[in-house]
Amino acid sequence: MPGNFHTSAHDIELKNNHKLKCKLKNSNGKVVEASIDLNDYIGNSDGWFKWDSANFSKSARNVCLREGGTKLEADLPMANGGYRERQGIMLSDRIENCDGKLVFIRV
Repeated sequence: MPGNFHTSAHDIELKNNHKLKCKLKNSNGKVVEASIDLNDYIGNSDGWFKWDSANFSKSARNVCLREGGTKLEADLPMANGGYRERQGIMLSDRIENCDGKLVFIRV
């Protein structure tokens, strides 16, 4: 199954509403610090999270991690200025641990 960075991650946290940070094991079994800027891979498309886009955090409110750090949640504005119900996107679907580094999986 693609992604699943969380199976080898500890201390998963979100910094500045868009930087995913954690401790991962590399191929030698050593625990290392890792981070990835989610703004480089996730955007806001009319109030929905969208992969292969950018800068979701520029418009998002109340950003947080849920489900052990595998799900990103936020309130995202629509083009008309209103808000949809709270939105979520599973980070574990497209982020993986590649030898102690958080890597985005392009599909």
